[in-house]
Formats: sequence, structure tokens, C-alpha cells
Amino acid sequence: MMSRRHITAGQRFRDTRLTAFGTPCRTVWMVDHVWRAPDGLNYARLVHEGDPQHRKTLSTTALSDPRLFIPAAE
Repeated sequence: MMSRRHITAGQRFRDTRLTAFGTPCRTVWMVDHVWRAPDGLNYARLVHEGDPQHRKTLSTTALSDPRLFIPAAE
């Protein structure tokens, strides 16, 4: 079952998938911006902490799913 997190700018997340070598992913993504799109869904623009030029957009539903992403430790 999915946990419903309130996603806001500044939050940090890690992908839960394992790397090609079977180790936990250490990449940290920071939420840069959250908005509601015309399709009625909320989206978050994420910025890679190690390379700010690397960005991606996900629905906040996907980002809230603990099977896909977990909060990064401070």
C-alpha cells in the first residue's frame, strides 16, 4: 500500500532500486518545484544533487510510493 506524503520543494529522495552491481542507489534527488498540471495530477521537478544539470519530472504519486523512492537521510 502506498504512503501518502506531502511533497514540497527542498525535500530529498533516493531511488529504492538497486544499482547494476546490486548495491543500494546512493543518488539523491532534491525536489525543485511542485505543480498541478492540466491533466489534474501533481508533478515534481527533481534535481540531481551531484549534477544540477541532470533533472527529471515525476508525478508526486510515484515520488510518494515507498516501493520507488524513500526520503534521503539528512
